Amino acid sequence: RAQLQALSALSQLSAEPVQAHAIVENGCLTSTLQLLEHPNQELRAYAAITFGNLCSAGALTPAQLQHPSVLPHLVAMLSSSNALAKGPAAAAIASMANQPSLRQSLHELGGLPGLAALLEQLNHQPH
Repeated sequence: RAQLQALSALSQLSAEPVQAHAIVENGCLTSTLQLLEHPNQELRAYAAITFGNLCSAGALTPAQLQHPSVLPHLVAMLSSSNALAKGPAAAAIASMANQPSLRQSLHELGGLPGLAALLEQLNHQPH
């Protein structure tokens, strides 16, 4: 319960860019990424909102996005059942795609099918 309340607070605080940067500086990124795959749907949703806000605020530095644990999480999020996490994951991957080594890692981790699947989902949504 305390974890849910803490993540709920972070999801709201992260909407403010200054707070988003403070959240990352205080070491919450790894935990947030891990919670994106938590069995509790409410925790996953708050983690997705928080992660999306951190990406939107530009709170993640290139070095943080390049950390070995981040790209595998992002690629996994593309094919996860957590629909809220897919957009922020794709946005974070897009911000990393200008670096050749990360493009190669993205390919090796199987990220391209996940991105292609997102495009297919967009084509099949009602207008």
